[in-house]
Amino acid sequence: MSPPTPAQIRQLERVLSREPILDVSNLGFLRNNPVTDCWFAGDAAMFRGISDHEWIYIGAADTAGLGALLALLAPDERYFAAIEDWMEPVILAGRSARWRLWTRRFVLPRTVALPPSHPGSAPLRPDAAEHVHRLSEYRDLAPASYIRDRIERGPSVGIRRGDELVAWGLTHDDGALGMIHVLPEARCGGLG
Repeated sequence: MSPPTPAQIRQLERVLSREPILDVSNLGFLRNNPVTDCWFAGDAAMFRGISDHEWIYIGAADTAGLGALLALLAPDERYFAAIEDWMEPVILAGRSARWRLWTRRFVLPRTVALPPSHPGSAPLRPDAAEHVHRLSEYRDLAPASYIRDRIERGPSVGIRRGDELVAWGLTHDDGALGMIHVLPEARCGGLG
């Protein structure tokens, strides 16, 4: 199959922009990663894109739309991202999950003023990727190369005490905040 046309990408954006909060991860991945395939069924849309894996993202409001999209895929497809809780049993019917990572969506209205940044905070540098990877609870799922890519391409922050990086947070390939970590010896120390 050939890559989606610019018109198909615009159609994906239109479909997913109907529910921008619900589809925030879908839109973030779509805008930041190469898309290799896309499918439509009524008001529902699905696309495959590449970051650390080939991921499938779905924007569907009901089981009928989701089922129509899933019927277009091979049964051995296993890399789905940013799915809603109600989608999981439909997706897993006839499929097995390699792993499951749950997330929760928290939305901060643009009208909320943010407090000042911690005085010791600064964007992470790419050379922090190995350190973050080594101490990550998800090191088996997020290779150092992925972490380096996320530091280079997305917002990130680290807090140092002296020369030691003691806390960090960065965004995933869909724009979601993740990989938030504070070293045990720095917890409860007023870092955030």
